[in-house]
Amino acid sequence: MDIGPGDYVECIKVEFPEKSGFVEGGVYVVSEIHQTTGNLRFHGMENPNELGWPLEFGWWNRKAFRPIYRPKADAFTHLLTDIPSDLEVV
Repeated sequence: MDIGPGDYVECIKVEFPEKSGFVEGGVYVVSEIHQTTGNLRFHGMENPNELGWPLEFGWWNRKAFRPIYRPKADAFTHLLTDIPSDLEVV
């Protein structure tokens, strides 16, 4: 399963626990994917670059996260049917 912006992921390995803010087992929302490395950025997580860390710390290793399956919104629409208007309640 590929990870993309808006996906929910679970942290399975905390890197830099003293500074990262991640918690093992925590759930995070991906905001951005690095085009070259595939590393991740997250909604609501402080950008490490703003803390004075080197630029490479602005992205988090995708191997430390696993995707949480969420079906697409239209995955079950084929199961919905219209209720006939002339249906009698018994």
